[in-house]
Amino acid sequence: MFGLGTLSIMSDINGGMGGTPDDEASSSPWVEPSTSSVGGEQSSTTPPPIDSPSTDSPMAPDVGAQWSATQSIPTSPPAGKKGKRGFLILLALLVLLGGGGGAAYFLSEEDEPTVAELLSAAKKFVAEAKTATFTGKGTTESAEDGLGGKEGASGSSFLQRLKLKGEVSFPDRSKTIIDFGRDGALEALVVKDHAYVREAAKTSDLDEELWAKVELPPGVVKPEGDGPILDFNDPTSGGPLSIPDLLAAGKAPKTFTKDDSAYVLDLKLDPGDVLPDPEQTGLEVDLLTLTIRVEKDGKLLSYTLTMKGDAIDSTSTLNFTWGTEVKIDAPGAGEIDATPEIDEEALEKFTDAPILVPEAIPAGWVLGFAGVLSAEETVEECEEASIDYGDPENPEGAYLELYVFSADCDGLDLVAPTGSEEFRPSKASEGYVAGNPDEGWHAQFIIDGTVIQATTDLNPEELATVLAKLVIFDPAKTPGEIKGIGVKKQLG
Repeated sequence: MFGLGTLSIMSDINGGMGGTPDDEASSSPWVEPSTSSVGGEQSSTTPPPIDSPSTDSPMAPDVGAQWSATQSIPTSPPAGKKGKRGFLILLALLVLLGGGGGAAYFLSEEDEPTVAELLSAAKKFVAEAKTATFTGKGTTESAEDGLGGKEGASGSSFLQRLKLKGEVSFPDRSKTIIDFGRDGALEALVVKDHAYVREAAKTSDLDEELWAKVELPPGVVKPEGDGPILDFNDPTSGGPLSIPDLLAAGKAPKTFTKDDSAYVLDLKLDPGDVLPDPEQTGLEVDLLTLTIRVEKDGKLLSYTLTMKGDAIDSTSTLNFTWGTEVKIDAPGAGEIDATPEIDEEALEKFTDAPILVPEAIPAGWVLGFAGVLSAEETVEECEEASIDYGDPENPEGAYLELYVFSADCDGLDLVAPTGSEEFRPSKASEGYVAGNPDEGWHAQFIIDGTVIQATTDLNPEELATVLAKLVIFDPAKTPGEIKGIGVKKQLG
């Protein structure tokens, strides 16, 4: 899940701040909807489960090294904002792992190995493995209000398909390229205790992009960690480096099946042992299965990770070629973007309106993202500068998202919504604010021909304080601090 086992989306892959608001609880009116109805399309391609009981005890009590991720993908804006790919990245995080399966049948030959022997051989093979290359694909269907056929289902869901390839050098190096098709491409690199990610419009353009360095959380590469094995917000979580932990955490079936070329074992995983707390991710997984295809000597040919829940149906595949020559090195200093959260080139080209931002923000807050949204990505269908601030110590609250554009935009709606109140953070500005403490606040005002829209969990009085004095955005300048506001989580 590699994080792309995702890269975030949740987070994500999520801006450089770890995901700011809870997007399910607070949806910005400035967001251009990105979900698409897929009707009853079936996303899972794994074989039906074996109709036989499984043992309840893990094959190995020591789960081993696990992830404890706290860093989100810095090259993607936070999820839930207009035109941003955080949600897309989150879905990618759910589908990196995988394996295949053909027509299966039960075996009864006396000379066949037992389940325990096959699983033990697979663990031994992976433990002794040095290098491999891999290819794969995945599909995830997700819906905020439940998938079709479930009580309370919205009837609309988000369908994400991806292809991937990469290489791994055990125990601490891996490289994975994820192709989202028309939604772009992402590459994630792990080298010892460091990780790097980069994005592009297509895989062939990745080499032209700079890397963003990610602080690698404790986990597979840092064995002292005790977090989840797979973490949706970590771009390096999962993948081949996690397979030893997944095998150790799996509960073996009572028997196995066999396809044309391999023995097939469906290992049950307890979501509580493998995934982050659902209260932190907002994603409840009811069924988690790791299907491995191995030869008699334990050689791992492929594996599949299947996740199912009321709002998620995900499956993916990785197929391996072992013992190949690989070369995985850290990027040089000139290949790393020192400010991945800022798109300097796009901001420099934005001339529709001056990019006005607060001179000071709440103490402890930082800049999480600064870039430009295309006309296709906005509700008003005009280019807009997007500037986000938040508290990295409070990723589920404490956020301020700003959208700045010209008042000459034809799609600008000046009608204040029902229940809104006048909002004038300065004498030269005029606009409105609407919302509530549970779902957050939305404001829009105009100052000297420039429109500023804000989505935040700051209350209207605090928001007016922050926006009272505006300056032209300077990525090299650190904003001042306003003490006493923005220090508590207001949502929920």
